[in-house]
Amino acid sequence: MQKDTVDFYRRCNFKYFGEYGQREDYPSKFMIGCGGVYAEHVYLILSGRVRQYFINSRGVEKTMLLLSKGDIFGEVTALQRDMDQVATQTLTKVSVCKIPVAYFEKMLRENAELSFSMALMLSYKIRILMPQIQDASFCNAEERLKNLLLRLSIQQGILTRQGIRLPRKYTHEELANMISSTRSTVSRIMKRLAEEGVIKIIDRYIYFP
Repeated sequence: MQKDTVDFYRRCNFKYFGEYGQREDYPSKFMIGCGGVYAEHVYLILSGRVRQYFINSRGVEKTMLLLSKGDIFGEVTALQRDMDQVATQTLTKVSVCKIPVAYFEKMLRENAELSFSMALMLSYKIRILMPQIQDASFCNAEERLKNLLLRLSIQQGILTRQGIRLPRKYTHEELANMISSTRSTVSRIMKRLAEEGVIKIIDRYIYFP
């Protein structure tokens, strides 16, 4: 059901916004938004992947969402008429469609299917964020990492002969940013998980056997 939900709202996003707005291309590691800015556009990802994260005064990062083709970001800031609270950075080369906020709101008011799709997308994002809050409140670094890898395998996993493979090569630094830990801690835990057979690493891809 979760995959069906994601497929539905992504199809709706392309159907109503894919031909509208201004296309822009960004290189990998490009900062699309840094927070503290009022929304002028909502962004539809045409290709590539981005991450949204918080960063504190000491420069410590916490990745909250990983977004890819068909996902929209900036919608919460637009609807709340508020300043963005997160930083958005490309993980790969990315193409987006920049949709003016006024048009985005107009389409939501006029189209029930799109409004329902947007509600599904927002509820899906909340379902991703809630376990992270639970992990941060109650789990140690190893438990947070295990839970993260399990969630990624469910949300993004590709079935192969070697097991369920995560679709991209996550670095230990990226994983550390997602669980509010350090690269060295993640490296130590990943080594132990591989030795115990919980995961396999093949050509830097993570597999669940």
